[in-house]
Amino acid sequence: MHEFEDASPLASDRTALRRRLHRDGYLFFRGLLDPGAVRGLADRTVSALGEHGWFVPGTRRPALPPREGPAGRPPHGDPGYEAALASDAFQGLGYGAELRRLMRTLIGDDAFPLPSWAPHTRRGGHPARGGQLRAVYPRSIVPVHEGMYEQQDYRVFGVVDMFTAWVPLVPVDRSMGGLAVRVGAHANGLLTDRRLLDHGSGWATTEYEIGDVLVFHALTPHAALPNDSDRLRLSAELRFQSTRAPLAGAFAYGMRGSPEFVDAPFMRHAWWEPVPDTVRLVDRDLFDFEPPLTPSDFVPVPGYPDAALLDRVPAL
Repeated sequence: MHEFEDASPLASDRTALRRRLHRDGYLFFRGLLDPGAVRGLADRTVSALGEHGWFVPGTRRPALPPREGPAGRPPHGDPGYEAALASDAFQGLGYGAELRRLMRTLIGDDAFPLPSWAPHTRRGGHPARGGQLRAVYPRSIVPVHEGMYEQQDYRVFGVVDMFTAWVPLVPVDRSMGGLAVRVGAHANGLLTDRRLLDHGSGWATTEYEIGDVLVFHALTPHAALPNDSDRLRLSAELRFQSTRAPLAGAFAYGMRGSPEFVDAPFMRHAWWEPVPDTVRLVDRDLFDFEPPLTPSDFVPVPGYPDAALLDRVPAL
């Protein structure tokens, strides 16, 4: 397992960021976020989970049975999970100055975070949420979970040029595992089989510290390493895209002008922004069968000329 290459020196250089992403499929930033702010979010997350029985009373040991959604996915509808996800601190993470600046440098000035505040009852049991809280149990409690399989976010969201920012909320050493990516494999197109992470050549990860951020493209294969500690591994996943890319109609609730718009309690904050009304909606829900691949502005796609915009941003 290789070590991530730190892209922090490139954070303000759009061309350099895009060239690195084009080559590797990921960008890792050591200490991008304010550690104090991330610790505060982690404390509020643990408090919300603890109030709803996620831990053995008086400890940080996970209580049984484990709180998992169908197929090992996040437990939407669980009171503790919903309280943690709905907090101002969690919802504000994707709108924070450091992360927003980075994503707009990489994607373009029209980049925006996908909304995450849909009620859990909306659109069935798995609401359209661009941001997720991930709570990974120790392997001694949950031997295999969905995240341990090699996967691509394109298969969930159906948008080629969508990006994930993965933010650890606790220090993640080798015993706790973390997220790994298969470097350069984004250029191979869609995965053709379902397999567990094999720890073979081509994979990279790191020991994550508070404040670190991992960014990867929707075609980048990634997987979770086993959690061999005795604690929950807590992290946040945030998604970003440009208004140039289509948006799944399941996220129409984030557009202020949409008849499906859902008021968010944190609209009172100066950092909040609705989904731009200039983005084109497509009739798609999460986990629908993915549409055929199309050319990307950022990475090579098999079957198409390499159209990556390494040095410029197209007109909107």
